Amino acid sequence: MDDNKMDKEVKNELNKKIIGTIKELQVEADSWINLATLGNNLNRQGISYKELGYIKLKPFIQEFSDCLEFSEINEPGKTPVIFVRPKVDDGMESTLKVQSINIHPEEQNQAFSNTTYQNLEHCAHNQNYKNASSSGHDDHNSFRPGKYPQQGTKLENWAFVHWSKYTDLSELALPEKWYYGDAPEEGTPDQPLLRNYLNYTFQRLAYEDKILYSVNSKTKEEYATFNTGLVDRKYEYIYAFFLKNTRFDETGIYWFLLDFVVAGEDAGKILGRIFNPLPARADYFENRIENMLYDTTTGPLHCDYTHIITERTYRLPPEFLEDNCPPDMLDINGNNLNDIRTCSDFYERKAYFEELGQRIYENSRIFNRITNRFEDAVDLALKRTEWNYRTAIPTYYPKRNQGSLLLPLALTDETQVDLALVVIRNPSGSYQGETVLPLDIAYKNSRLVTRPDSDWLRTEVIHMENQEDDFEED
Repeated sequence: MDDNKMDKEVKNELNKKIIGTIKELQVEADSWINLATLGNNLNRQGISYKELGYIKLKPFIQEFSDCLEFSEINEPGKTPVIFVRPKVDDGMESTLKVQSINIHPEEQNQAFSNTTYQNLEHCAHNQNYKNASSSGHDDHNSFRPGKYPQQGTKLENWAFVHWSKYTDLSELALPEKWYYGDAPEEGTPDQPLLRNYLNYTFQRLAYEDKILYSVNSKTKEEYATFNTGLVDRKYEYIYAFFLKNTRFDETGIYWFLLDFVVAGEDAGKILGRIFNPLPARADYFENRIENMLYDTTTGPLHCDYTHIITERTYRLPPEFLEDNCPPDMLDINGNNLNDIRTCSDFYERKAYFEELGQRIYENSRIFNRITNRFEDAVDLALKRTEWNYRTAIPTYYPKRNQGSLLLPLALTDETQVDLALVVIRNPSGSYQGETVLPLDIAYKNSRLVTRPDSDWLRTEVIHMENQEDDFEED
């Protein structure tokens, strides 16, 4: 659609809503917002670019380039990721000057080898860190950029952690399988779940202000430490122990991981001399037992089926969609469900499932059929939970800093769990089913709280979803 085809009044009104939505999503005044995230939030406000004549989100948003600026991250072999934010007002200098970032394998610093798109965005945009006083730290720990983590900062952006340390940690801790399936996927780092666990545990500890810092008064060496939440075979906590990085000016990374240690053993002796008391582990549920168990006596569980079925359509098992949707409903712009599962175009896949979700929503017979099937699966999950309280698994959602519970949903076969239902406890004591997660994301989030002890959420039967959750993890 050309600019002159959009009514000016409509465009002005949309412009206000788009700017307002972006500002609601921004953590800082100049934060960049993933275009896909913006699209999801615009949809919730009833702004549909398709109804306005656009096939894809990108050209629609680019109509507002007079008030928006764009940034693009390109990584070899992956779909470009586009970010957007309002343009800086006249007279104000932007703290960020990024147009496009191209990441080449030979140029990747080892410290950033496992960085995600969100991490790349954070590193490239070089946002300012909180000052020491805002973090509650004493002035004697003189503030330098990068010393204290910002909201959302991942461990691997805050400290250099040599890849071999993850192996050391997995051998020091109680035995646990830190990957899905029978073996790590070829071409992926060892212990991918362990890296994920540490990154998000670090974020939670930063939020709770449980990362400790100290300075040696004689040598002026700076140290930091946090409790990993993992234990060794004697059930003693394992701590991450850091020293200020001597290459900080060169790398921009303030800390260097000395080792993962147990207090009083090996390098843990030094830890004990520097820090007393030692840091506490992360707390996700305020140590309240009612937040960690599902009370089956509270009455019916209410679920947001419209959101789950029509906005998270891409998470539903293909076999389930084929069983409940007529073939013509699954044929969209020449693509069928099998075609779209192997499609590498992010926006094409996203557009397909958005259209499918809309078709299901508009067809009350199909929508009710799928809802009834979901209700049967939820009823079965509640029966399993009543029989065994361990069926409900406590979990933590990092992006919202929120604790919840997971219930198993068997949609295609009662003997096989397809998805996890995310359930929150209301202040009244009742429960609300918020959304569904694929099992790999469900496991990663639940592992932040504790190692799942269940008969349905196990790494042995989970395989990474290749492209399924490029859209959004909620």
